[in-house]
Amino acid sequence: MKHILAMTMLLASSAGAFAQESAVPPYLALFPDIYEARLIHTSAVLMSRLPRFLQFQENVQETRSGRVLSRVEQSEGFAYAEFLRERDGEFPLVSAGNTILQRETVKGFITCAKIFLNDDPSCYIRYSPISDRSKFDVVVYGAVVRQELITGLNYILQFGRPIDMMLSAWNERGSVFRSGAAEGARERFVRSADAGGSGSFFEKLKAADPGQGQELAPASWAFYAADVDPRATNLPYAAFPKSKIGMPLAAVRAAIFERSSANDASRSAAVAYVATSGDLALLFIPHVGRYGTFEVAVFALDTRKRVDMTPLLAARGTETVTVREVALP
Repeated sequence: MKHILAMTMLLASSAGAFAQESAVPPYLALFPDIYEARLIHTSAVLMSRLPRFLQFQENVQETRSGRVLSRVEQSEGFAYAEFLRERDGEFPLVSAGNTILQRETVKGFITCAKIFLNDDPSCYIRYSPISDRSKFDVVVYGAVVRQELITGLNYILQFGRPIDMMLSAWNERGSVFRSGAAEGARERFVRSADAGGSGSFFEKLKAADPGQGQELAPASWAFYAADVDPRATNLPYAAFPKSKIGMPLAAVRAAIFERSSANDASRSAAVAYVATSGDLALLFIPHVGRYGTFEVAVFALDTRKRVDMTPLLAARGTETVTVREVALP
């Protein structure tokens, strides 16, 4: 009881301290961190016994990143505390900054929490307790790019802190968080394509010899997070998908991330990638997204429309594709 009381008092003092802090690191300038909602409910979702946790009352808070819905849901042996940022009047499950805490429903043990890096369910930080401290993994388009990075703080205290305090243990965070980068050809092309423009370039790609351009090398990541439910992580991680020729469709965006993170020149180059296989022809464009994080926009060459990769990968993720580099206009 004394331990819980001391932790509660420490959380209360943290709330006051964080409320007075206004400086956000430049690399997180555009990222919607909703730590205030996590902090307010830390006691209810992390320190409470399972029956009280399951009776958590749904509510909405105002944060510096907008309104956040907090609720608890149950599914297949687990319960989830969900902190969901409002988007266009709704609270989608997957959105940058959204946090999902998982507890199992037999003994109430905390297994992990996810913080989404953008609007794709395969890009997130997976945060979990280890002894009296905490650790996190970084997953980008399914690839486990960093694993078991140890933070110096207790899991309960870490949960309600701004995300930059967690990320301080990750030296390569600039590979994902890129706020402040100057807009380049890739960002301009994505904006144009989303508005229905750049049609002549799509036609040019459709007519081009598919053998032209340098082929993208397969990624070297060891592990892959093959998550079915975006709230949960299937552990242990699977082996990263590979093929003897070309690469599986599921691995393309992670391979592009590895290529883009290799050096500064590849980050700013006006290049994209075309993946083809039979009737499938897709344009992949790495760019800095609206939240200042690395993203890969995917367009179908025939329709020139954005492609939702989640259902496509569920249906054709193991299909082998050839991926070649193309220069953007």
